[in-house]
Amino acid sequence: MVTLYHWDLPQALENEYGGWESPQVIDDFVNYATYLFHAFKSKVNYWITVNEQNIFTNFGWMNGMHPPGKRNEEKLYYQVNHYVFLAHAKTVIAFKEIIPNGKIGASFAYSPSYAVDCQPVNAMAKVDYDNLKNYWWMDVYAYGRYPRNGYAYLDKKGVAPTVSQEDTAVLKKAASLIDFMGVNYYQTSVVEYNSIDGVTQSGEMNTTGKKGSGQITGEPGVYKNPPNPHLETTDWDWTIDPSGLRYACKEITSRYDLPIVISENGLGAFDEKTSENEIHDDYRIAYLNAHVYELIQAVEEGCKVWAYCTWSFTDLLSWLNGYQKRYGFVYVDRDEEGGSLDRYKKDSYYWYQEVIRTNGATITK
Repeated sequence: MVTLYHWDLPQALENEYGGWESPQVIDDFVNYATYLFHAFKSKVNYWITVNEQNIFTNFGWMNGMHPPGKRNEEKLYYQVNHYVFLAHAKTVIAFKEIIPNGKIGASFAYSPSYAVDCQPVNAMAKVDYDNLKNYWWMDVYAYGRYPRNGYAYLDKKGVAPTVSQEDTAVLKKAASLIDFMGVNYYQTSVVEYNSIDGVTQSGEMNTTGKKGSGQITGEPGVYKNPPNPHLETTDWDWTIDPSGLRYACKEITSRYDLPIVISENGLGAFDEKTSENEIHDDYRIAYLNAHVYELIQAVEEGCKVWAYCTWSFTDLLSWLNGYQKRYGFVYVDRDEEGGSLDRYKKDSYYWYQEVIRTNGATITK
């Protein structure tokens, strides 16, 4: 399985015309993708067009934490997303002409939501949250259109993207051709009504691993995302909710009736290497075991899950957390100051090796 785009826009395109801010990027992306399709069509059958479009656009144009580092450029943010959708869609159409029997989709960072309680105002906030933060992307991938309620809200704010009839035709054609919904799953969200003078999207995000340092964010007058008092969190304040993966699969199955590829799932944590070069990450084993167990339940309940990919095989550089937040089965001797780059297998490596060897028979409830 190959991902065409994991946030690695060539700097030359950024310098030349602003990268994703220009519709010129659409054809350049398709040219790049079709080159790879021709080069690897005899070797690769499964392809992902774009990884976590919702994340790299939000971090790039709303909170300034990723390139190009802009903040609160809401109108531009939605227009950039529209250009990414068109690049995805035209790539899907070209793919089916070059590799007609291949499989293709996009990967979405999906955080299913729960209303904080059964008050109608909070139930309505959940609906609005899903339209703006989840279905805004998945509906385009699967249906070729934006959620009508979400678009109406953004149109009233004056920030909705400009969409031509030709754009709509392209998006709908691609939606009829995609083969699966890719999902990067890490956590669920809680949704509560947010007063008009309430919290905004610019709350502090926990990038230090100091538990409890993250702030509540939301859309004034619409929703906010308080913590879930019923669930534990990671050191980075990410909710640990294995059943949420099952929830996500069931919701996608009901709403879109598409096969699912879990393209990322894993635990970022502080790992310690002993003097014997051992890493005892029982917490990662427990996390992954619980998530795979729920995924098995989802399959038994009718979801078509084509793949489950952990994040990640080795420790690697986090965009926001450096080397302190480790995800891998293999420990890499590297931090912000340097390191030998020597690699050491963690306990989770040997555990997951058995999961693969037994095709999941070692997963426990």
